[in-house]
Amino acid sequence: MQKLSLCTSASLRGNSFTGELPDWIGDMRSLEILDLSANNFSGPVLNSIGDLQFLKELNLSSNRFTGSLPESLANCKSLLAVDVSQNLLTGDLPGWTFKLGLKSVLLSGNRLSGSIEYPSLPSGAASYRSLEVLDLSWNAFSGEIASYIGNFTSLQFLNMSVNSMIGSIPVTVGDLKAARVLDLSRNRLDGQAQQPQPRGLCSSGDFLPLLVLGDGLFAGNGGLAGEVAVLVGEVVVVGLKGTTCTREQ
Repeated sequence: MQKLSLCTSASLRGNSFTGELPDWIGDMRSLEILDLSANNFSGPVLNSIGDLQFLKELNLSSNRFTGSLPESLANCKSLLAVDVSQNLLTGDLPGWTFKLGLKSVLLSGNRLSGSIEYPSLPSGAASYRSLEVLDLSWNAFSGEIASYIGNFTSLQFLNMSVNSMIGSIPVTVGDLKAARVLDLSRNRLDGQAQQPQPRGLCSSGDFLPLLVLGDGLFAGNGGLAGEVAVLVGEVVVVGLKGTTCTREQ
C-alpha cells in the first residue's frame, strides 16, 4: 500500500476485471491518471476517488457502474477530463460538471436524467472558458437548453442528442465561437429557428463544422421550423436519413 501511495498513473484498460472497485484506490493519493475503462467493473463509483486531490484524468468508461456520480469529485481540484460513458449510471447531472474547470466531460450512454443545470457564475468565469468537450448524449435528460450555454466560449464539441430536451434552441448558441460539432438531434425541440443570426458560431474554425438538428430537416425534433441559414450561418447542417446539407454562402 505504501508503494501504491506514490503511484501517479494507473491503467487497467481493456481487461476482464469484474466486481466492485477496491477501497484502496482512495489511498493512491499521488494519482494523476486513473484509467479503468473497457472492463466489467460494477457497483458504485467510489466516493473515495474524491480524495485523489492530484487527479487530472479519470476514465471509467465501458463498464457496468451503477448509481449516481459522487459529488465528492468536486474535491478533485486538478481534474481536467472525466469519461464515464457507456455505463449504467443514474441520477442527475452532478454539480461539479461545470464548476471544476474541466476541459472534457463524457457522460454518454448512461441513464442520467433531470434537467441540465448550468452554474450561476459571472460570464467570464474560468469554468466557462475551460470546457472544450461535452457529451451528454444517449441519456434521459429533460428540460430546456438554457441560455447560459452561450457562456462556454471554448466549447468545441457539444453532443446532447438522444435525450428528451424540449423548447427552442437559444440564440446564445451563436456565442459558441470555438464550436466544431453541435448535435441536438433526437430530442423534442420545437419552435422557430432563433433570430438574430448567431454572432460567432464556429467563426474561429479553419474548416466547416457540423450542426446536427434531427433525423430530417428539423423533423426529428418535434417541430422546429424556419430557415436553416438564418440559424447557423457558415455551418454545414446535417439532416440524417437522406436529407440534405446546406451552406450559406
